[in-house]
Amino acid sequence: MSFDYYHRFELACTRFLVRKRVGKCFKVICRFRTYEQASEYLSLMTELYPGVYFDIKDVFGSYLDKESSI
Repeated sequence: MSFDYYHRFELACTRFLVRKRVGKCFKVICRFRTYEQASEYLSLMTELYPGVYFDIKDVFGSYLDKESSI
């Protein structure tokens, strides 16, 4: 298997997402393993696009990981 194949799974399991607001929803534009990397990318994007809202989402305590209450 190629490196690219495993790299896709690694990106799918990353913790920090940089999101762009699109209307009332958010669209994930990039994924990072560390908060520092995400923060650097966020500052770059806000400089390039000053009128667009971007944020960082930490998905460590995602609702998908919690046990069901049923």
